[in-house]
Amino acid sequence: MRLAVLLIVLCFANIMNAGCGGDSVATAETTDVINNSVPGSNETERFDPTTILFENDYVSAKIVDKIVEVTIKKTADKIVCMRDDGEYAQFDDIANVSYNDFINTTYVLLPKNHWFAKLFIDNPFDSLSNEIMLSRPNLWGKELKIAKIEKNSVLFKTIGPLSPPRLPWLSLDDVERIFGVQTLLGRGGEGEVFTINFNGNEYALKRNASEFEDLEKLQFTNAIVEVYGAFQSAGGTYMLMKKGEKSLKDMYESKEKLGVTLINNSLQSMRVFIDAIVRLQIPGKDIKPANLIVTSNRIKIIDLSSNAFTKGYTGNSAELLAQSLLGAAIGKSFTGGRISLDRYYGFRGDYRDENVASPDYMSYWSRYLCEKRKLSDDCSDVDNFDKVYERMNVSELSAIAQESNAKCDSADWCWHLPFPQLLKNEDIKWDLREVKQEIFRALSEDHIWGEVFPTIFMTEFADTEKDIGTALLNLYRMPTR
Repeated sequence: MRLAVLLIVLCFANIMNAGCGGDSVATAETTDVINNSVPGSNETERFDPTTILFENDYVSAKIVDKIVEVTIKKTADKIVCMRDDGEYAQFDDIANVSYNDFINTTYVLLPKNHWFAKLFIDNPFDSLSNEIMLSRPNLWGKELKIAKIEKNSVLFKTIGPLSPPRLPWLSLDDVERIFGVQTLLGRGGEGEVFTINFNGNEYALKRNASEFEDLEKLQFTNAIVEVYGAFQSAGGTYMLMKKGEKSLKDMYESKEKLGVTLINNSLQSMRVFIDAIVRLQIPGKDIKPANLIVTSNRIKIIDLSSNAFTKGYTGNSAELLAQSLLGAAIGKSFTGGRISLDRYYGFRGDYRDENVASPDYMSYWSRYLCEKRKLSDDCSDVDNFDKVYERMNVSELSAIAQESNAKCDSADWCWHLPFPQLLKNEDIKWDLREVKQEIFRALSEDHIWGEVFPTIFMTEFADTEKDIGTALLNLYRMPTR
């Protein structure tokens, strides 16, 4: 009996140690299974508790007492993306890491003084981490966690998809206590932006910032203004961000042109931004000069307004962005004018007064249309569409009107074109859609951007800077679906 009990105890001890004839398992953060059995035998060998996961020129990763420990061996001078087997690739900037480059990345190593690393390790609102939600590092929709800071380098580890933000609530009294006096900086269609002073420095605080989640996801593109954190209070979501020097709208109004250097510094980031919003399915409906600012010798986007748009600003994100940059570079506003004539003339009152079609756009395309239709030998004094109409052949227009009118007889309603000569005849009705096809084909998108705008790109820049025009045209044509 005693012998049987002894055998049972010995077997139990064996099970606890290694399993009956089985392999021991080392549990690690990576859930890797490490086989410690000796090949060709049922015996189990006692291994060193330290297991090397991988080691390369920059980082070593080991499991020590069931915990992954990483050590930075070499200072990073570039962006280093590493797989879990230690294989790595280097990039000049975080914005150069494409989705396909990043998809199998486990660790990202950056220089400590890199703008992306500093955005999170030197967040100016870090002392408020218990009261607000600080922006989280992420890349291509995956959240990053700081794993190690040493040798003037920062090592981030991917930890899964970026979860929706959970914003803490602050009362208005708390907002005033923390941020003090708030001076109105600007007002948009959905929110208001205030200047605040925090620890002796000025920042921007936006109220009703529904776009925080999207801007947080896009920080890695370097095309978005630095966003530091957010919280909830009366009035919706409040977002803390860097204060810009001026907007492209400010520059346009002060007759200041956007320098080629600024465009050059920003173009690559803008291309990454377009790729990112397509990949991450983020809408960008309200890109315009007022939502593009100059800061630290770069152009940054401050608002995407996924829930709203500005009247008269049509086109996808790439088109609106390219038009905004082109207009600021040559001192002409094209963004607010690329709309169909039926929309423009369908607007009334405030719509027409809110720069739905910019004066520069109206002036440029009116003169172009005058020349295209050969309405006059000199179109220099044509600065609006009405003057184009005045120079058109009345009999020709009347014939088109009569034809349109016949088609309108069976329709419930028809638009009226503002031709001064024809509006006097109340019997003539106009179907604007038909007329636009017949007369205003020169204003079609394909014609404008396929033939005319490349000419503007080339003629508005010096010979040594013509590649800027080509780059803007390529940006305009980027796919957004």
